[in-house]
Amino acid sequence: MRLRQSGDSWIVHTPAKLNLFLEVLGKRADGFHELETLMVSVNLFDTLVFTQESSTQVSLRCHYSGCVSRKVSTDSASASDEVPDGRDNLAVRPRSC
Repeated sequence: MRLRQSGDSWIVHTPAKLNLFLEVLGKRADGFHELETLMVSVNLFDTLVFTQESSTQVSLRCHYSGCVSRKVSTDSASASDEVPDGRDNLAVRPRSC
């Protein structure tokens, strides 16, 4: 992972990975799954840009192949085949303690 600051934003380049082996071991109490995996990173990256705004709302703007851009937020109730909205997207889901 590479991290740098640009003005008021933090830019993170996260490497893609290739799963050589993946086994689902069971479901945890929090709804996620225990996994056993062997993975390697490849020379492809997602770029994440984090910018703090005055709103308390967390929002996500996606740019991906096909030059499509859309904005989703934690209060969004709509569904999408491309990018999960609101709580269905782990990037915008409030973390429970």
